[in-house]
Amino acid sequence: MRVALVAPLVSAIAQPYLGGAQALLADLAQGLLRRGHSITLFARDDSFVPGIDIESVVVPREVQPANFSEERERPADTSFFTQANIFLDLFLHLQNRSAEFDVIHVHAFDWPAYACSTLIRDVPVLHTLHLPAVSPEINTALHVLDQQGHPLTLITVSHACAHTYQEYTPIDHVIYNGLNLDAIPFSPKPSKEAPLLFAGRIAPEKGVEEAIEIAAMAGHRLLIAGGIYDRLYYEERIEPMLEAAGERVTYLGQLERLALWKIMGQALGLLFPVEWDEPFGLVAVESMATGTPVIAYRRGAVEEIIRHGETGFLVEEVRGYILNRQLNVRTVLAQRPLGLAFDIDGTLSPIAPTPDEAKIYPGVLPLLEQAQKYAHIAILTGRSIDDGASMVNLDGLTYIGTHGLEWSEGLPWLHSVEITSEALNYYEPGKYLLDLVEQHLEELPGVIVQRKRIGGSIHYRLAPDPIETRQKILSLLEQPAQQVHMRLSEGKLIVEIRVPLPVHKGLAIRRFVERYNLSAIVFAGDDRTDLDAVIETTRMRTEGIAALSIVVQHQDTLPELLTQADIVVQEVPGMVELFREMVTILESHQ
Repeated sequence: MRVALVAPLVSAIAQPYLGGAQALLADLAQGLLRRGHSITLFARDDSFVPGIDIESVVVPREVQPANFSEERERPADTSFFTQANIFLDLFLHLQNRSAEFDVIHVHAFDWPAYACSTLIRDVPVLHTLHLPAVSPEINTALHVLDQQGHPLTLITVSHACAHTYQEYTPIDHVIYNGLNLDAIPFSPKPSKEAPLLFAGRIAPEKGVEEAIEIAAMAGHRLLIAGGIYDRLYYEERIEPMLEAAGERVTYLGQLERLALWKIMGQALGLLFPVEWDEPFGLVAVESMATGTPVIAYRRGAVEEIIRHGETGFLVEEVRGYILNRQLNVRTVLAQRPLGLAFDIDGTLSPIAPTPDEAKIYPGVLPLLEQAQKYAHIAILTGRSIDDGASMVNLDGLTYIGTHGLEWSEGLPWLHSVEITSEALNYYEPGKYLLDLVEQHLEELPGVIVQRKRIGGSIHYRLAPDPIETRQKILSLLEQPAQQVHMRLSEGKLIVEIRVPLPVHKGLAIRRFVERYNLSAIVFAGDDRTDLDAVIETTRMRTEGIAALSIVVQHQDTLPELLTQADIVVQEVPGMVELFREMVTILESHQ
């Protein structure tokens, strides 16, 4: 067969490879060539794969890898359009040369690659998805294509990865990544003094921080091998940990494969504490091929590639109590004055199909009453202040509604409510947008409009097709919102209509600390709207405040929330159990 392979254009296909997708693509090209197929690889300039015919694609330096651990809303910029035009030119070029190929196999995980490849009509087009459904833009594009007859053949690398796409599009085939085992040196037994190894790109979702912590707790040296995929993350999070660890941790940089395999074979074990639902885990397979067992969190495809107790060890994700080793829960809770701030939905109350159905988890209210004796308590919610306070219905707490727009020192129907004065100008624009949605509710089945003092929320959790409904809501509101100077933001199956002011939970938690001159603060949340508060706790630590963040992990938790958090607990019951232990600690300090 005559096969055209289209590479990801964010990096050259050459050693040392940026990641598993690049390594797999080079192996695939050479494996197909050995089997007698004719291979042409379309890849970024400077690519080199021995024996493979490469047609270079010139890509400007501004086109860089996407960071899927950041906030999910990624506005288009000039580099996006640059990349889109490159893919447009490439796929038009392939269509004109369709007589030269029997199949076109695309490995780029980019919105333009899926959209522009539909221009090819005369040759079958396959796409291998090397990443889970982490991009809303790509998810929507695949959903649209599926509704238009599913013109592309979609392959992914594990059943776990395929599962993440089930609400967007069917996956046609699952094909695991492969390795040339003959090329990998096998080492049957390391020395007892051998270090542990972390290998992979330096990015939040790969669990580099966790690997450093695990090695320290286990009392073993750690080697880190991998390219810096996210420079800001490396400088802000990893570099300080390396400096603090001293000789216990050595960063080797990005290695070519043979050098990496030799180090793997000499390691005591490979740490694989991934912070996301791993789509495959090629480095784990490489480690097993060298004879080195893998210690991994039971997430994503890991269960599909590791045999527990035979080729490695699968463990539940347990972050202990804290990643910041200079603090612990008891230390923070011993400070006075102390503040505790809690989000509601997904933190103290399980996510419900509609806002009105949500209830505070059993046992939380007595814990709040007890904690109130020792700390200033804030309920910090995206709901309106009246709505949030009515769920808790406990006087003496600080209620902060609409992400910090509304404040009340106690139940708002018993005490005065402060509203950010500048926000009052946006009452009518917010009402206008909510009225507009209500006028179109017949076209938006399952949508619920939740009004607040200023602005509001549009919930589409109950919509028959949430993806399509989200698009309809945004299409309906984007231009009018710009015209009346209101801001749209998104949460879990929610579109928020918000004032265009610096109002968010990070500023709210800062104001709460300053209002009570707190020496310590603990914040707990679960959603993307809580990220600002989690980041603010990190900033406050640098100012001498004992600040601690707790993130409640759900199936769809934003990866950056998990990497920024000091403590991660599983679901609302895990949060309540930790809160119970916190109250016990508070009582013991008296």
